[in-house]
Amino acid sequence: MMSKPPKAPSLKRKQNIILPKIEIYVLCEGKVTEPDYIEKFSKKHINKLVKVFPIKGVGVPLTVVEEAVALKRKLLIKARKKGDSYRRAFCVWSVMDIDDHPNIPAAINLALNNKIHICISNPCFEIWPFLHLKDHDAYIHRDDLHRRLNKEMPQYHHEDNPTVDYDLIADNYEIAKCRAIRINKRRHEEDNDRGNPTTDVYNLLDCIINMTLPH
Repeated sequence: MMSKPPKAPSLKRKQNIILPKIEIYVLCEGKVTEPDYIEKFSKKHINKLVKVFPIKGVGVPLTVVEEAVALKRKLLIKARKKGDSYRRAFCVWSVMDIDDHPNIPAAINLALNNKIHICISNPCFEIWPFLHLKDHDAYIHRDDLHRRLNKEMPQYHHEDNPTVDYDLIADNYEIAKCRAIRINKRRHEEDNDRGNPTTDVYNLLDCIINMTLPH
């Protein structure tokens, strides 16, 4: 009996596809609320291909962007020295409040000129977790916002415990995003972009969820 001829080698090569690890550096104005929320959000939504680095308590908005620009330069230099293209799979974000801070236009222009991604809340970051619980589309002072957030989220207290009760709002991301987009659109229609209230924190969070580098 004749033996079967050997199988022709497959033209398809097995490839071990190594995906670059996405590094997302987030420079935060605040020391607690923003970095704590971002860390908890990241743990819930990302996998091993993404690493988020919240950097806390950087300072006022212009300082946040200046530090972001400096960090981005260091990361690029490090990548070039190593000759590792994967090390360039990173992005740098600045998280800022409008509040009563000076130099907001200068901070935004500096970010745009250096391709630093920004997300800005007016009056402050707390409008974002608040939108997970309640819709809001009227001017609100930061002190009133802190009190209203505490009412809806008793664990939070701006002075004593400025951490967001993430478990309380973890499943309401899409609700908060829709509300934020809606109020941002209204401010735009009023010719008052980034007016009070607005927030685009969801742009950073979508970057984390989708594991993609923004343009």
